[in-house]
Amino acid sequence: MDRLRAVHAEQTFPVASANSYSTTRFRWLVYVMSFALLASLLLGVVLAFRTMKKKWLVWMLLALGFAVPALCLWLGQRR
Repeated sequence: MDRLRAVHAEQTFPVASANSYSTTRFRWLVYVMSFALLASLLLGVVLAFRTMKKKWLVWMLLALGFAVPALCLWLGQRR
């Protein structure tokens, strides 16, 4: 297993100019994608409240959407 890890742990860029690339455009792409994701999630929640007759189900699904990932992160921490 150590041999497989060493391939990636000791990997270096082949040329010195590879470290000088600008990541500004990629960073803005990530910002736009994050905004689009949040906007579509908000739109989905609004549509769910408008169309579903059982509002408690929407609230339960929203709570589970926050609680399940938080629980997984909490259980996955090393103590």
